[in-house]
Amino acid sequence: MRIVFLIIASLSFLGGKVPEKEKWVVDAGSKLVIYGKTNLNRFVCETDCFDVVDTLKYHPDEKSCDISFTQSKIQVPVKSFACGNDLITKDFWATLNANKHPNLTVHFLSLKDFSTAENGDSVIGEVAIILAGVRKKYQIQYKLQRQSKDFFSLTGKQPVCFTDFHLKAPRKMMGLIQVQEDLEVEFFMKLKVVP
Repeated sequence: MRIVFLIIASLSFLGGKVPEKEKWVVDAGSKLVIYGKTNLNRFVCETDCFDVVDTLKYHPDEKSCDISFTQSKIQVPVKSFACGNDLITKDFWATLNANKHPNLTVHFLSLKDFSTAENGDSVIGEVAIILAGVRKKYQIQYKLQRQSKDFFSLTGKQPVCFTDFHLKAPRKMMGLIQVQEDLEVEFFMKLKVVP
């Protein structure tokens, strides 16, 4: 699945430019949402399980305006996802092999042209997602929004497939209900700039 997902840096207080900081803390208001479809309807699985304080550290490149992360791992328990229906939720956990691989891990790798990004701009980030023991890289387009002097958000969506992670979309009732292969992962990451 994609996940998810969103990384933020600090914008200057007046001009909207992003100054070069070295650490962001993932705020508890962050969440990851997975959208899927069956042949009958749609479903949404969401987690807001960011209780653990995750810190992202990065190194800015002054020439390219890109940043590369040196500490970038966020782990989300698969069983923290809820899909609005207990049966769908349990099927979702089983499909992702939650008992054997209890966490979905996102490694933020880089953000392009981040140091020159202004409030409302789009930035491209590279992430590696580890799900069910399989690692897959994606490029995600985020929208950068400033909430206050010290808090920022990155939001973005990424299409993924069950087969990206060697998983098989579930089928129920003798194949009459079929989950489609394609999913969409939405990231909403709130980050706090740490001096």
